[in-house]
Amino acid sequence: MGIIDILLITIIVAASAAYIAMPIIKNDDSGEIPVAFDLESISLEEEKEESYNAIKEAEFDYETGKLSKEDYNIIKEKYAGKAVKAMQKLEENKKQSAKAEEPTVKGKSTKTAAACAHCGADLPTDAKFCQSCGKTAKPQAGANFCPKCGEKHRKGDKFCQSCGQRIN
Repeated sequence: MGIIDILLITIIVAASAAYIAMPIIKNDDSGEIPVAFDLESISLEEEKEESYNAIKEAEFDYETGKLSKEDYNIIKEKYAGKAVKAMQKLEENKKQSAKAEEPTVKGKSTKTAAACAHCGADLPTDAKFCQSCGKTAKPQAGANFCPKCGEKHRKGDKFCQSCGQRIN
């Protein structure tokens, strides 16, 4: 090995070490932990996966003749129930975290300005399709909403009673 080879190896090793050490050395004054872990969601995801695996294993055992149909149905119902409960709780947690992150004006959401005429779900002001039912987004007939705060107002109002925004 020549001097150039040793020099190249030294540079590569030094650059790699610096790259790996940067997050440790870097001074971050924000005081925040860069990655937030939701332990409850992780636990619920694990419970859901374990339930799926138990159902798959019971199905395999039933197909190979190791389980009777009655035993298979009992196991399947038990673990399907656990999986459904975990998924419902995960969905509830997602809705709560999304609601907490939603910007507000005087306690009102600024994201929605209408409701879907098909299913009644809240629609963002720029929505072309409803995210709940997938149909073309049409505001409910006769329902008037402020473009700024999303508050419902009477037909003919020129200004929003909640935020004062001019309504066209």
